[in-house]
Amino acid sequence: MPAEKEQKFILSFTMRPEDLARAGWKKLNIEQAYLPKRPRPAVQNNDGQYSLRHTFTSKRGNTTTTVVDISKDDYDDFLSDAPEKSPRIRRSNNDYSFTFKFWVASKGRDTEIEGDITKEAYDNLYKSCKKVVTKDRYVCPNNDSSNYKWTVDFLKDDKNEIYIVMAEVEMPENVDAPSHIPAMLRPYIRHAVPLQDRTFSNKKLSDVNYAQDKLKELGIVKHPDTKGHKQRGYYSAPLFADAFA
Repeated sequence: MPAEKEQKFILSFTMRPEDLARAGWKKLNIEQAYLPKRPRPAVQNNDGQYSLRHTFTSKRGNTTTTVVDISKDDYDDFLSDAPEKSPRIRRSNNDYSFTFKFWVASKGRDTEIEGDITKEAYDNLYKSCKKVVTKDRYVCPNNDSSNYKWTVDFLKDDKNEIYIVMAEVEMPENVDAPSHIPAMLRPYIRHAVPLQDRTFSNKKLSDVNYAQDKLKELGIVKHPDTKGHKQRGYYSAPLFADAFA
């Protein structure tokens, strides 16, 4: 899987999903859940064929094994930098996947190892997950013709209410900041998350109270009477002031 460098942006609640839909952004309904850190995945080298293998046995004794083909670079990154982290499973519309993602400190970017799994495997693994994120994702229509892949996520609680709005851009490995920001996102950006800041990871944001506390730190408050379409306490990101011109 390719290495990636990601930049996140916290948006105001005035960013409306219907506006993105009208502009041609593709909607994905996503549910992602995090498995326990143990057992840790393992990598294998079989005569130059590299793979990541994860075997998980639930408390009921059900065993699910996932094997993902990987590159030599992924193999080397895993051996040198991979911390003890939770693998992730994801349902995106009707597609299912397994992901192990980790920060490669020596290279200053993430490595994401991902492979398809069956719905049966997803359902079996999901039963052992304690942290779950449900979100509507909107994918920028210009992604196919650009080196910068933009998405906007609307994270939802168990009442289907939006509790945080976050944009993300995937960039080439040798880039530290996006060269452009989609015009329709610029007025809504309230905070640019530093590249190595893990406090806005989806796993941590699965805790609604934690997410709300992080927004309060930034002065971003969802107005209680408007279901998110008005907001007070705007926070601007000076780092990207020139991009808003």
